[in-house]
Amino acid sequence: MTGMAYDPLLTLESANVSFAVDGDVQAVLQDINLSLHAGQFDAVVGANASGKSTLARVTAGLLPLSSGLRSLADNVQIGMVLQRPGQQLLGATPREDLYAAMESAHLSSEIWSQRMHESLHRVGLSIDPDQLIGQLSGGQQQLLAIAGCLALGATVLILDEPTSMLDPGHQELVLERVRTLCREGAAVLWVTHRLEELAYADRVHCTEQGRVVYSGTPRHFFYGVADPGPAAVARPSCPCAELGFPLPYTAAVVRHLREDGIALDPLPLTVASLAEAVATYG
Repeated sequence: MTGMAYDPLLTLESANVSFAVDGDVQAVLQDINLSLHAGQFDAVVGANASGKSTLARVTAGLLPLSSGLRSLADNVQIGMVLQRPGQQLLGATPREDLYAAMESAHLSSEIWSQRMHESLHRVGLSIDPDQLIGQLSGGQQQLLAIAGCLALGATVLILDEPTSMLDPGHQELVLERVRTLCREGAAVLWVTHRLEELAYADRVHCTEQGRVVYSGTPRHFFYGVADPGPAAVARPSCPCAELGFPLPYTAAVVRHLREDGIALDPLPLTVASLAEAVATYG
């Protein structure tokens, strides 16, 4: 993460969204405060109907606020990626899809080819741009949807459960590509129900009944401690459990080991870091 020293690219202040249903006004989002910075990976988790997808759409500018403020820094472009690539891939081939997106954004046709190749390269897609999209894997289609955002110059990426329809291999591929884009300077808002994906975020936000009830680091979310240093010890409880979520594999294993008198140092967040900590224990 490099962006916290700079002004945010996008900010929500006291954001509220309400809908009228059968004559009653129902609050969907309540008093949301959120800032997205260049190079920062923010993850949002929550149960179904907790407001996390509504938050993504508000942040993307696809849903108006009932009250509050949404502000953007100068020259900020936002790209949103949905669960199902087919919902936003409209061309028969990558070339058709990306060209159509750039045409709709009124970009000069002189830059279409260059933008297409650059955006495909940035997401790691080595494909024939004239290949039928239906022949691409689900992961490749999701990367193509991200490439479409990049072709339009997106500096903020909002991804609403982008791995929910993918197999584990493609989940990891898409997550790693987005992390790379974040390291290159994009601001990322990653909405997910996969708790293990939170380990890769700079900050975790948890939604419940339209409110953000937790914001903090992944380590604090899973272990109740913010300090990643050698003195950090997993506390008996943590926000993840207190908010009713099951601990993901890595955090659960670390806690079981601690109960057996094995305290790993530092506290791992991923399976890879867990394996490394176990291998070097003692």
